[in-house]
Amino acid sequence: MYTLEEGRAYRHRKCQGETIIQGKDFSGICNPARIGNQTFCAVCMKMDRLINFRWVDTGENLKTYRDRMKEIATPFMKAWPSISAIIGAIAGGLFGFFVSWYFIRDITPIAIATFTGLSIGAIVMQSFIGTIVANSLGGEFYKNQ
Repeated sequence: MYTLEEGRAYRHRKCQGETIIQGKDFSGICNPARIGNQTFCAVCMKMDRLINFRWVDTGENLKTYRDRMKEIATPFMKAWPSISAIIGAIAGGLFGFFVSWYFIRDITPIAIATFTGLSIGAIVMQSFIGTIVANSLGGEFYKNQ
C-alpha cells in the first residue's frame, strides 16, 4: 500500500530516469476523475505521455494503470469531466445571454456573448472548479497497486 507522503516512483522510458511522485500530484495521477495524459520526468525535465512511464515496483505503464483505475471508478467519477464541462457551458451561456440581453438587446451581440459564455464556462468549470471536485472525488486510488 502507498501513502501520499512516501509516494511512488516511476521510470521514464526515454531517459530511464526515475521520479518519485508524492502528495497531490501522486493522488492526481492516480485519480480516474482527473483529466490528463502526461506527467513530468524530474531527470530529463520533460513532460511526456503516460504510456512512456512505468511504475518502478510493478513495471505497469501509467496509462494502463489509469485505465485500470477507471474500471473500478464509480459511474459518476467516470462521467465527471463531461458533466463539469456541460454545467460550465450552461452557466456561462446563460450568463452571457442575460448580460448581453440586459445591456444590448440586439441578436448578433447576444449570440456572440452567449457562445463566448458557453466556451469560457466549459473551460473554467472543467479546468478549475472541475479539478477541485475531481480531487475530492478521487478518494484513495493512489493506495491501489
